[in-house]
Amino acid sequence: MRQGIAAVIAMVFCTIPFLLIYFDNRSTLKVIYGALLKSSQGVVPEAWVRRFYEKSAPARITYLSQGLTNTGTLYNILAPEVFCPYAVRIGSLDDGGKIVCNPFRMPWNCSIYSVGIASEVTFEEAIQEFNNYTCRIFGYEKENISSSTFSRYTRINGRLQQLEISSTTDPENNRYALGDLVERNNDKSVEFLKMDMEGGEHHFLIPFLERYKVCQVGFGLRRIVILAFYTQQIFVEIHDTAINQTSLLSRIAKLDYTLFSHEINAHTSTVCEFSFIHIDCMQAYGAYMLKRYLNSVTVPT
Repeated sequence: MRQGIAAVIAMVFCTIPFLLIYFDNRSTLKVIYGALLKSSQGVVPEAWVRRFYEKSAPARITYLSQGLTNTGTLYNILAPEVFCPYAVRIGSLDDGGKIVCNPFRMPWNCSIYSVGIASEVTFEEAIQEFNNYTCRIFGYEKENISSSTFSRYTRINGRLQQLEISSTTDPENNRYALGDLVERNNDKSVEFLKMDMEGGEHHFLIPFLERYKVCQVGFGLRRIVILAFYTQQIFVEIHDTAINQTSLLSRIAKLDYTLFSHEINAHTSTVCEFSFIHIDCMQAYGAYMLKRYLNSVTVPT
């Protein structure tokens, strides 16, 4: 009996992403989502699952605190700290998509920030379908932006600007601190923050999160080997070691953000996408704590 219930629940969860891809009508999706949600009420981690994560947490902390030098080892050791029953990949099925926890619970009229756009705006287009295009999206990209990308942003209630995100604001050189942009937009909070800055996350993300609480954060980290033939493919030369990535993840966790997804990019095993949710937002998005451990990691300097 128990195995049968587990099979039904698993089938429900596996079905949701395909439905989200197949249907593009919000009202239809809402009916389907409501039916699935009703049929799977009470889907929470069983006690033994929590105990399992609690038991393995000390070993993860020990490994991560040793100063890992291999990103593959880092990605293998990482595990979710939070269980989100309705985590779905929003945006491109290839590069550009992000794992979001239960986007149907995002509030309308919220603010979403996306840093590092290039011409990839499928995440922004897809996430707006979940709030009936009522949320404001602010996108920032330092390189040239095509007119078609500007048009796509405008159609989804978005505002796209060409500027460089920096640690401090310097208008004369078109550089701005992300927090100053949030203030300029008269925002007091940010619902989602998506960052793809080719290493800029190390410099700008922590100061921003120390200043503002964001419900969900998604970003990618990569270890870029600095060689001459790679330079034309990147905007900033960054050498992100496993220990630097571990340090960043730990610093984010110490600000009360919990990891609910990490997705290795199959194009290169040294690139990984991470999704965090703030502990104050877990209930609103239907997420459940498994066991925190990243906030206890101390990376050697």
